[in-house]
Amino acid sequence: MKSTYQILSSYLDGRPLAKDVQVRAWSSEDENLFFIDADLNVLDFPHCRRVLPGSRLLIDDLAMISGQIDLLNSLEELVIKIDYCSPMTVINKLFLKRILQAIGQLQQNHPNVVYIIAAEDSDFDRTRTIYEQIKGSAA
Repeated sequence: MKSTYQILSSYLDGRPLAKDVQVRAWSSEDENLFFIDADLNVLDFPHCRRVLPGSRLLIDDLAMISGQIDLLNSLEELVIKIDYCSPMTVINKLFLKRILQAIGQLQQNHPNVVYIIAAEDSDFDRTRTIYEQIKGSAA
């Protein structure tokens, strides 16, 4: 591999996985969530929830995402939507593992936020199985 190539999210190598992350199906209720960079508004009462695509979690700087969480000081729940699914299991496993590592870093700075991984119905079983494999191998 060429030395100038940069591997996406390689800075997460060796980082611990997130703890206590729920994996569930993406619901119609989630369709109405604002993205993480949206300002607080009247619809954030009584519960402030936001969504972040999984690929953006890995592409954007985690410090920037952490800053957005700080701006939403009343953020209770962050839904990470699985927005990439490959026909190759090994690619999906790496993608999900990186997401869990990134969430683990966010949990250190924002322990009071509940982190949820959500996948479309068509990808839910595959995502759940891979999640269980990753958690099983980390134990």
